[in-house]
Amino acid sequence: MHKKRGVRSILIRSSKSQAAIFIIISLIIILSGVLYFFYQRQSVDKEIEIIQPEAATVKLYVEN
Repeated sequence: MHKKRGVRSILIRSSKSQAAIFIIISLIIILSGVLYFFYQRQSVDKEIEIIQPEAATVKLYVEN
């Protein structure tokens, strides 16, 4: 025979699954935010510096 499930067991089961889904979605959002800022920082660090050929020797001298 089939056991009848009460309303209480269905509510408990659904609230646990809702909490698990909420935690998973929160982790995905946080992880995507961290990755976004990480790649933003890397793209800023790789900025290309354009200098004029006449100033290249002066820049090299100052850096050394």
